[in-house]
Amino acid sequence: MAAPTEYRSTDGSAPVLTGEVGKLIALLKAVLVDGYGAKSAAGWTRPYSSGADYAAFQMGSASGSDALLWVNDTNAQMTRIVGYSTMSAILVGTNPFPTETQFPSGLYCRKSVTASATARPWIMWATDKCFYLVINGNQTVIGNQDGGDSHLGFGELTSALSGDAYHAFIMAGTDTSTSSTTAATTRQIFTALGTTPAGHYMAANYTQTGGSVTLTAKRSSGLLQQATSGGSGAPYPDSCSGGLHVAPIGVLESNSATRGYFPGLWTLGHLATSFTHLDTFSGNATLSGRNFTIVRTGATSYGFAIETNGGW
Repeated sequence: MAAPTEYRSTDGSAPVLTGEVGKLIALLKAVLVDGYGAKSAAGWTRPYSSGADYAAFQMGSASGSDALLWVNDTNAQMTRIVGYSTMSAILVGTNPFPTETQFPSGLYCRKSVTASATARPWIMWATDKCFYLVINGNQTVIGNQDGGDSHLGFGELTSALSGDAYHAFIMAGTDTSTSSTTAATTRQIFTALGTTPAGHYMAANYTQTGGSVTLTAKRSSGLLQQATSGGSGAPYPDSCSGGLHVAPIGVLESNSATRGYFPGLWTLGHLATSFTHLDTFSGNATLSGRNFTIVRTGATSYGFAIETNGGW
């Protein structure tokens, strides 16, 4: 299984993200397509673009779905995002997810709480067919995040369905505020667990028909369900085992069957207040040899874990 590369705004020669037109496209191009400084590119292409403010990014050759992420970066603060199964030009694509009916003009990814040249910290994990981006749009250094954060995820689900040709997913914001710093799972969407999480779509359902489908549930396994959403997790260490508990995050469709899991994305079984942002740990027992980074985001009780050395 693939291991992601971690990219940070503090890296040498890293792209600078600000509340200005075209800046998110420049970041995605640097990370996914070109690489920068000592960091190699994640292995994607940019087959279509128009100036600095429209672009489509396609998963690498190892991908099974070859889906594309369409990005409209014409607004200083709020980038619009849509997935497509195929495209033939920057404004021409088939099977959008979400559709125009489901969410007109695309989902949101906020770059900054100000329309200005103030640099905003970010961190991103990516392989050639999946990425997760966390933007600290209300800060100037990477720290213990606040409600100004925003998240963007795109890639291929680790599908439970053999031969799944439509397992591409998109996770992005539905919140339209350019300035709110109140924690919200409509913007910090990685921590959104439960029924019909906002801003979560896939290219088609498990029958491989019907086009874009709104995800009906996003859950972690077993006792850790919804531990990151609303801060309902237990303190760390666990009072019974003395351990740190994590669980993979999966997607359920309307038939209550698990479609698959988000590669490398895990829920914490504990309040994020128990940890420092970007703490690392290694698994044992069934997770022996697997390494993780803890991300605090949105509010003091919100957080999740990224698997950093494989499992994607």
